Amino acid sequence: MPGVTTATPSPPGAAPPRGRLAPLAYRDFRLICITNLAGGVRGPMLFIVQAWYVNVTAPEEQRLTLLGLLATLRGAAFLAWVLFGGVLADRYARRTMLIGAHIAALLFVGGTGVLLYLPGASTGDGAWLPVMFVLFTASGLINAQDLPTRTALVSEAVPAPLVTRAVTIFQLAWSISLLVSGPVTGLSIDHLGFGATYLIAASTHVWLLAALFPLRIGGDAADPGAAGESVLRNLRDGLRYLGYHAGVRWTVLTTWASLGIGIAIMGVLMAAWLDDVLGVGATGWGLMQLCWGGGGLVAMSTLALRRQALPGGWLLIAAGLLLASSLIAFSLSRVVALSFMIGIFAGASFQTVRVTGMAIAQTEVPPELRGRVLGLLIVANGLAGVIGVPAGLLAQVIGLETLFTAGGVGLLVLTLGVALTQRSLRSIA
Repeated sequence: MPGVTTATPSPPGAAPPRGRLAPLAYRDFRLICITNLAGGVRGPMLFIVQAWYVNVTAPEEQRLTLLGLLATLRGAAFLAWVLFGGVLADRYARRTMLIGAHIAALLFVGGTGVLLYLPGASTGDGAWLPVMFVLFTASGLINAQDLPTRTALVSEAVPAPLVTRAVTIFQLAWSISLLVSGPVTGLSIDHLGFGATYLIAASTHVWLLAALFPLRIGGDAADPGAAGESVLRNLRDGLRYLGYHAGVRWTVLTTWASLGIGIAIMGVLMAAWLDDVLGVGATGWGLMQLCWGGGGLVAMSTLALRRQALPGGWLLIAAGLLLASSLIAFSLSRVVALSFMIGIFAGASFQTVRVTGMAIAQTEVPPELRGRVLGLLIVANGLAGVIGVPAGLLAQVIGLETLFTAGGVGLLVLTLGVALTQRSLRSIA
């Protein structure tokens, strides 16, 4: 099975553009970056408002457990669909799949925002808290279809030599959005309430759809033959590819470990940490997101503007080690300013793991399997959620401080083990 993809060729008679920002010369790639700006606003906004809602409406003695339960339910919904979302991204026209998914999401997220204006819903009274749990859980299905499908379009939008740089710029757009989404969400929750914040997040689907409709790529299925087979057969093909290509397999596994532990620590239980340990509110979480996004922006800008790309395997390993070290340092800090500064390094390393894993998948995996392998790669987001309940219960028993430190140490040991034993990953250029 081949290990190098093909991508959108340059226009007839024209040489591929050169330069650090060369992918932006392609109209469809610019549109895809706009969709990631919108997604980078929506995703963190929904994540923060949902977690903060549970943090302030749940009974005090159940708060950590319910935060973990929320993450687990969202993660389970994500996992239940993301692998099939990647399959569908290969079976059917990606542009059509995205347009349909985001029209449905606009109606769903907007409707949830309207419900949050109701007095009982806004305070989680009576049955409203479990009702909101169900609605928040269902929102995980949006990303499960959106992420592998949109990401798979990147390599269709530019020539093959520009794919790695294009993936970096694509992720750079998401990092830029974090500079807005975190602070805006925190201020909106504190001053406008949950309903208004949810409606602001819903409005990003309009922005995203406006960029999707003009796309010229994604109009045909990447693997037309897959539609004649069962979805499970399609999924098995993606899993078999991981068995064939050891470098991609360890890229997926390393990404799972890094992002799973990183999201569990810096996302799932962050509301409780900022409230209980650092003593800051929703606005403080927004500022933490600003630091996280700022670190990611610096990392993505550095990678995008480098004259030559760094070796992908070593970069993934180095970013995992830096993320682990940042998590350990964050768990030991009790100074707000220092914690926010550490958040910059955590955000930079987290984003580098994400973009490097995606770049390896985009360049190593054949086009007809790309959606499936990207779906497997993105499973990390769901895994972080699934461990939310055990993480919340464990935090209730041993304390947040101990749990956060143990997570960082565990990731450090895992990444060192991969670095020392997996030559197939180290050799990926």
